[in-house]
Amino acid sequence: RELREVAAGELVAGYVRSIQPGGILVDFGIVHSERPFSGYCRWYELPEPAAFYILGVYLSDLRVLSVEVQKDPPACLLTARPPPTCSVVDLRAGDLLNCRVLEVRSEVLLVDFGGHSVGKVFANQLCFRISVYQKGQLLQDLRFVRLDDSKLGAGSAFFSQLPAIRREDRRLEGLIDGEVVEGIVGPVKEYGAFFEIGCEVRMLCLTSHLLRPADQYRTGDRVKNLHVYWGEGRSLPNLSEGGPPNSADALTCPESADGQREALCLLVCCWQQ
Repeated sequence: RELREVAAGELVAGYVRSIQPGGILVDFGIVHSERPFSGYCRWYELPEPAAFYILGVYLSDLRVLSVEVQKDPPACLLTARPPPTCSVVDLRAGDLLNCRVLEVRSEVLLVDFGGHSVGKVFANQLCFRISVYQKGQLLQDLRFVRLDDSKLGAGSAFFSQLPAIRREDRRLEGLIDGEVVEGIVGPVKEYGAFFEIGCEVRMLCLTSHLLRPADQYRTGDRVKNLHVYWGEGRSLPNLSEGGPPNSADALTCPESADGQREALCLLVCCWQQ
């Protein structure tokens, strides 16, 4: 049977042909260009510890995740997870799901949330040290945070065990100029970082209004003392960490990120002189 005849979602069975650092190659009777072709199954897609899988072990009820015949080299990804029961595009921020741990890494858990791909829970979004979690463990009421379009594949998602930041009024119009809020770091760009503060959309904090370089903020981190400000003529508010932007008393009592950085630079210059 040719690789081009294999379809995503198809159930297959085969023998472990090779052990790789990240998973196993499975021979399930497929050829490509008149040569035997093996599907690849990552460790976190398998139910048992890696030591269980040795050469020649027969695996049944595998499912084809994806097939890329035109890729160089071609690829066929397999999984032992059950078929998807939900679509990540139907999830809304704050939805609670029961997820099973697929793999424990140093800084993140990979979890099965019933979707086509896998979910991530970073260590700073867990209730306990990451070392206490185990493969196969069921985590109840994980909170969906947002989509993740990383190398784990489209359809992946970020989750959290921590309580959500909630506001009674989720409208942007409900934010008051000068209000101090707490936020969870979302996407980080060169020009700034976006924060979830319990509103209907993420709020932007420009790099000039952050207390640290943008690349030092990690998705999922909680940041306190974010000040809301409405720029003149703006239809959307922005955030400033540490205080309102461009504080007049920045040098003597630095209330803003700009002021704190300016004060620090002044101290360094004085020390060098």
